[in-house]
Amino acid sequence: GASLQTNFTPDSVAVGDFDNDGELDVLSSGYVGDFNYVTRLFRGQADGSWKPVDTPLLDFKFATASWADVDNDGDLDLLINGQRDQAPLQGYSTLLYRNDQPTSNTPPVAPGGLKAFFTTNSLILTWQPATDSNQSGGLTYNVRVGTSPAGLDVLSPMSAPNGYRMVPRPGNAGWLTRKVINGAQRGQSYYWSVQAVDNSYAGSPFAMEARVTLGELPALEPLADQTMNEDGVLTVPLSVADPDGDVAAITAMASSSDSSLVPSNGLAVTGTDANRTLTVRPAADKNGLVQITVSVVDAQGGLTSRSFALTVLPVNDPPRAPDQAFTLDEDTSLTFSVAATDPDGDPLSYEIVRSPSRGILSGAAPQLTYRPGTNFFGDDSCEVRITDNHGASTTQRITFHVTAVPDTTGARLFVRMLSDGTPFFTLQGEPYGVYVIETSDDLRAWIPIETLLSADGRIEFIGVGPGGGGARFYRARAF
Repeated sequence: GASLQTNFTPDSVAVGDFDNDGELDVLSSGYVGDFNYVTRLFRGQADGSWKPVDTPLLDFKFATASWADVDNDGDLDLLINGQRDQAPLQGYSTLLYRNDQPTSNTPPVAPGGLKAFFTTNSLILTWQPATDSNQSGGLTYNVRVGTSPAGLDVLSPMSAPNGYRMVPRPGNAGWLTRKVINGAQRGQSYYWSVQAVDNSYAGSPFAMEARVTLGELPALEPLADQTMNEDGVLTVPLSVADPDGDVAAITAMASSSDSSLVPSNGLAVTGTDANRTLTVRPAADKNGLVQITVSVVDAQGGLTSRSFALTVLPVNDPPRAPDQAFTLDEDTSLTFSVAATDPDGDPLSYEIVRSPSRGILSGAAPQLTYRPGTNFFGDDSCEVRITDNHGASTTQRITFHVTAVPDTTGARLFVRMLSDGTPFFTLQGEPYGVYVIETSDDLRAWIPIETLLSADGRIEFIGVGPGGGGARFYRARAF
């Protein structure tokens, strides 16, 4: 949680929302060094921090302080008791500071959704969170329970029937939206309600009173401990019964002591009669020991729970190595890593099971270098098998997209048009050079038409386009 840093050593602290902004403020007294004492007020901020407030508060040592709405004007006043060694007051004193700020507090709205459950000797009361117009969260809750309507003989709320708080403190249920009453008697009826309490210790009206009678409990047969494999699915038969004869009204649910191993969405209870089924799906690649609790609730709120230990055994998972693709220019090389992980953290080994057909690989996996053949462009690929130390393996396909790059040689290509309009080319290249003549209509797709060799490097040819027609573009590549 948040912490408040001060330049003195506190010896007393009182918290309350003195400015009615929904944030808890702090009054603290303490010592600076060995002999100087201070009393300071800090205003709570929306981000959880506190800022000091410039106030006329006198400094006390051995101080105690309490917040309370003494004049009932909707804001907290401050009562401080302590010792002073200097004027205007000396000795032990008690001071009341009245809060005259203009903003009054608006109490919260009453909680709703009251539900009650009971076990062999406990009463479990639950409700939905309440809201407050000037406080976004952090409400506490205050419960009253009696054995007669509006009774307080089981649990007193320290509030008036209209919700007015008699003491400046949080509710008796704290920040929880449930309250457990131990020692409840079978066959007894209980009347209860709940109110919300804000940081100014103002109480909401009490919710509409509810009644619950502790009757017979539904039955659930004991559950044996279970063992299953990681990444598996377990089904457990359940046998339920209702002394009231309404087994179809029984609701069954399950929970886990470790949600990282068995999350809530990995538990499901199906069926509506006496024979039901629990299905357990642990989280992927998780193993360990967890306690599973199955609870059944009847129409009256009777609650019976059974638990069993579930052992999820580890199972070796193969490495994970999704296919990869890389792009490089013609007549260059590429150094890359075979990307692979193991869910179990096992060490991995690598084996090239298929080499590229238009290039070569060098290096030691997982760090490899691919170099395409001279003047090759297009797609090439290889495959690498990745194996863990338990023998489980995965094969990764690695694709190389080789992009064509114009060759920079000493060759020169000349063209002249014949009388019939056919282009006549003269290539002046390297002696004994081999050249591939290619044509294209769009400068993207090139089609080779012939391969030529010349002892003196001079080659002449007549242009022929794709399909025998004239092409718009020609090029010669050294082979």
